[in-house]
Amino acid sequence: MNCQFDAPEALYYAESELPAGNHIFTLNALQYTFITAQAVPTGGQVVVSGWSGDTYIPTTIATYASDKTTIIESGLAATSTTGTDTLMPINNHSRCRYGSNNYIESAVKQWLNSNAATFAWAGKTNFDRPPSGAPFTGGGFMKLLDADLAAVIGAVDKQVARNTITDGGGQDLFSDKVFLLSTVEVFGSTEGVVTGEKAYPWYSALTGNPTNEELVGRIKYLSGSARYWWLRSPNVGNSNYPRLVITSGNVNNNNA
Repeated sequence: MNCQFDAPEALYYAESELPAGNHIFTLNALQYTFITAQAVPTGGQVVVSGWSGDTYIPTTIATYASDKTTIIESGLAATSTTGTDTLMPINNHSRCRYGSNNYIESAVKQWLNSNAATFAWAGKTNFDRPPSGAPFTGGGFMKLLDADLAAVIGAVDKQVARNTITDGGGQDLFSDKVFLLSTVEVFGSTEGVVTGEKAYPWYSALTGNPTNEELVGRIKYLSGSARYWWLRSPNVGNSNYPRLVITSGNVNNNNA
């Protein structure tokens, strides 16, 4: 199915109530302003709801209640300005528009390990937003498996690299029953910190050396058609691109 790795994230999180009025923020080195008629409560969010073409220039703003789903105001115009910022700290501009490539915080990691009859996403960071482009309204992945199979799946220790733009590089460790494969595990090129990772024999048997180039054995099909499929590894030089395998069997990346 079409699974969202991570939803576009909030611009700003209200640690305390944000009063109604004029607000100024800097995003991607440019300053903008917008005006709210209603306060944003503690735990609420300010979200860029519209962008100018294929750019990081915000055009409209929406505000949300602390549940992150109830809209307080929408369609608030964002315009260029100069002055002193009143909204701080601000999220990374790429994550505001395209989501995060941090696997530990991702929606897809939560869903893969959920045994709930109805999957319930939970935000992992203050900027996190509910999945907006994925069919997560049904059961968790573990719930969709045959019950006897699910009962005997054990957790394993795994690693995943962190990007160097927002997450400081290095590596995260986790233990899950179900997980996306990494770039190394599908015999792709080494990127970032990959200590402890190794290729699965199915993939390393396909060619002599690790490669991100086309490998027919990496192609996955849904209803007879080759499909993109997510990996857990990030493009470590970027904050919003997780790695994936495209329809040709190449390792590539795309917006979360």
